[in-house]
Amino acid sequence: MTEYNDKHDDLNEELNSTDADPVSAEPEADQNLTAEANATEEVGETERPARTAAGRAKQKELRQLRDEVTKLTEQLDEARDRYLRISAEYENYRRRTTQEKERLYEDAVCKVAKVWLSVLDNMERAAEAAATITSEDAVAVVAGVEMIQRQATEVMKRLNIEEIPALGEQFDPMLHEAVLQVDSPEHESQEIVEVLAKGYISGERVIRHSRVKVAR
Repeated sequence: MTEYNDKHDDLNEELNSTDADPVSAEPEADQNLTAEANATEEVGETERPARTAAGRAKQKELRQLRDEVTKLTEQLDEARDRYLRISAEYENYRRRTTQEKERLYEDAVCKVAKVWLSVLDNMERAAEAAATITSEDAVAVVAGVEMIQRQATEVMKRLNIEEIPALGEQFDPMLHEAVLQVDSPEHESQEIVEVLAKGYISGERVIRHSRVKVAR
């Protein structure tokens, strides 16, 4: 009986030692895995705020870059518009300056030519008067005067000064000055029948109107 009790007590002690602490009974390898998992979770929780902050900083930097690009684009557009305006203003200025120079040149030429027209008239009169003389000396004089007259006319053409067509033309108050009106059945009304003094024009500018006789 005593031997039976001793065996029973030994069995109870073994069972108690097995069920006493389940956690402490876990294998050592499982405990290590659990510890590593917990450590990984703790590290992840620590790094997550850092990654979030870095992302916010990156987004802020991108927004700043986009704003800077927008600002530079606007400045570029303004500079391009300013350049186009200045270019247009310069072109207008250049055109006005060129036109002003041309106008001043034409004014000077017309003023000088107007003074010389009386000299040209006198040469024509001299040639016409000398043409009535038949002596050999007179013929030589006429030839010389006509040559000078042709040279003067050529110079006027080079200066863009031309004679205004008059004889046989219809009277135009913009080009002609009617000195006399005559009855002439052979001519139409307002037809120029005689030129008393030649008129000259430069481009569209009349230097001197033709002085003419006009049929009624």
